[in-house]
Amino acid sequence: MKMFEGRNAVLLDISDTKLFTKKPTVWKINGHYSRPLSGKMPADGAYPITKPFNLLNDREMNNNNRGAADDIMLEYLKGMNSVVQNQRDVMMSYFGQTAPMASPQIQARPVEYTPAISQPQQVQLIEENKVENLVAEEVGSSLPSAANLTTQQLTKILLDVVSDKTGYPVEMLGMDMDMEADLSIDSIKRIEIIGALKERVDIGINFEESENAIETLASLKTLNEIIKWIADLKQSGSGNPSKGLTVENSIHVIEVEPSGVKIGPKEDVAELTRLCFTLQEHAIDNSKSLSIEGKVFALPVKEPLVAHGAEIKKALEEKGAIVEIVAQGEDLTSFDGLILVDIAGTSDRYNMKDLFDLTKKVDFAKMKWLFTFSDQMAQIEKDAEEVKNLQGYPGFIKSLAMEYPGLKVRNIASVTPFDVKKLGNIVAEELSAEDKSIDIFYDGDKRMHYAAKSEKLNSKEEVSTKLDKDSVVLVLGGAQGITPELITQLAVDYPCNYILVGRSKPMEGGENPYSILKTKDEIRKLLIHEGEYKKPADIEKRVNEIYKSNQINAAIEKVSVTGAKVAYRAADVQDKDAFRELILDVRKEYGHIDGVIHAAGILEDKLFSDKTWESFENVYNTKVNPLQVIVDELLGELKLLVMFSSVSAAYGNRGQCDYAAANSVFEYTAIALDKKSGIRVVAFDWGPWKGAGMVNASLESEFEKRGVSMIPLRLGGEYFVNELKYGNEAEVLVMGGDVDNFVKIGSEL
Repeated sequence: MKMFEGRNAVLLDISDTKLFTKKPTVWKINGHYSRPLSGKMPADGAYPITKPFNLLNDREMNNNNRGAADDIMLEYLKGMNSVVQNQRDVMMSYFGQTAPMASPQIQARPVEYTPAISQPQQVQLIEENKVENLVAEEVGSSLPSAANLTTQQLTKILLDVVSDKTGYPVEMLGMDMDMEADLSIDSIKRIEIIGALKERVDIGINFEESENAIETLASLKTLNEIIKWIADLKQSGSGNPSKGLTVENSIHVIEVEPSGVKIGPKEDVAELTRLCFTLQEHAIDNSKSLSIEGKVFALPVKEPLVAHGAEIKKALEEKGAIVEIVAQGEDLTSFDGLILVDIAGTSDRYNMKDLFDLTKKVDFAKMKWLFTFSDQMAQIEKDAEEVKNLQGYPGFIKSLAMEYPGLKVRNIASVTPFDVKKLGNIVAEELSAEDKSIDIFYDGDKRMHYAAKSEKLNSKEEVSTKLDKDSVVLVLGGAQGITPELITQLAVDYPCNYILVGRSKPMEGGENPYSILKTKDEIRKLLIHEGEYKKPADIEKRVNEIYKSNQINAAIEKVSVTGAKVAYRAADVQDKDAFRELILDVRKEYGHIDGVIHAAGILEDKLFSDKTWESFENVYNTKVNPLQVIVDELLGELKLLVMFSSVSAAYGNRGQCDYAAANSVFEYTAIALDKKSGIRVVAFDWGPWKGAGMVNASLESEFEKRGVSMIPLRLGGEYFVNELKYGNEAEVLVMGGDVDNFVKIGSEL
């Protein structure tokens, strides 16, 4: 035939069926599994792997169960690994840094998704595919502008980015899903997503120069709100246009300085910064003062404080200020300042919720003064158990000062009862004082503050912790974050009975098939691969259950290796009755409780403008409620009380007014009980930790980019043990680097 001329066509005899019989030696391979093209899978064949398993390493594969072929393959793999490592070392040495090789990650199987596509949908998909071509065409010059993309195109790109950052297939994502509740996308992860989006599209804003953009992004709840926000940017032209990302400037830039080459994250610190606090006299400098003449102050006064309120009003008005006595719930937007006076021993006192509610009523664009006064410390001098009435005013107002830079804040605490006749003058002088100190203490007429000083620990003589092999130590939050590592190191020197306490329960019912998974990302990828859960919210719930169960089991195993006896008890320590019941059970079993390490804590970071009391209370009570129970039930028998606080309590932190408030209760408790109760009491104001604690991978990356050194886990654990053995401070602040640098960064994040 004409069509076959010159084409080397061969005439086939289709009547010979042997030519077309499927051979048993032919297998089909599709990248996921292999199987015979005809017939059934052999009895000894391998079916698709649905759950992870441990491969034997060369130590496990001994000479009795491996042959010559195995030896050859192992030697080949070792050689290849050595070649790759050597190449990496050479390159990293050239750049001035040595980095560890990345650990292999479990990869998720792509979800099979074949929707029926109608003709209009085909048109939409073709339109969306133009985005890919547009990006490909413009790489090397500049990024496509969001203004030139349709909503559908921008949505397609955003979904791809979110899928990449969360591990969820695009078809699982919904534009109206709650990013935090359904997808575990916190404020830092949102910035990561927008950063990745900016690598593909010029959205017209520069985050490095726009704090408002970061705050707005943190308030967005859904992916649709992000799309709308970008659309608003397109219409208004607001923000600082980004320069666009080209192939040339998208490569990691190495900054060469006279001192050498810098690249990548900071190296682990070799020594920690240890700050101690000394109470020193600190009189007001009358040569420097602020004028309060004509300023309008709100003074909430409950019935028992009428006399105090009258004296304060009189003293301030003598200086030309205007004072209005206000009731709870009144509108405070017209005031220049808010003064809260909490007098111990009165029948109707102010508390943390009162201050929260009052500050929700102010206008921070106008408000310039937020001062709190309390003499609760005087009550503690009489009765140590009065520490349970301490409020978290200091950490709260410090964090607000971080969020509202024009706000002047101060917490004035008195170790002697306030004299009604003198209180008015104290308030007037404090409001007028040009003083950067936020924590002020009065002892009668003497004014003091805590001066921070860097001091190395004197490890020549053991003076503190007295625990023996029969001692019983409760560890709240003992299976999460940094705590297992620190308790493990403590148990080496003090191998006693450790009762780890946490809210979660370990998984039950046979072997845990997820026990080898170390991170939430690994667990999430495997759950998506298994396909049992269809909704991201259900997957996230299961991820958290598995992750916490794995942490519990790992913590028990880790501490047990030291020879100490360790047990785990599940209890919500925020529930005072449940925690009391746990204490009674432990007492019944062991006969005594000698120490408590309070490391429990949660984060729900939000700016104060977005913070609800329910969220604040959840964070605050997780720390404060169990402390109050400890004071009620255990103060008389304890030898050791350790509280894990945070640098945010000492300096405040944006978005952490609740966490900082709770930790400031820890600080003041340690100060009040120091050398008064006959027990070793210490509050650790920890800085950020590397690889554990409250700092997730995203926030760790932000710290590293800004040059903030974090506390290495093992080094921090060694310090923790030494502080308990040799230290005698009631409060210590521990950082991996310079404190001032962290405070500066904290005001930006």
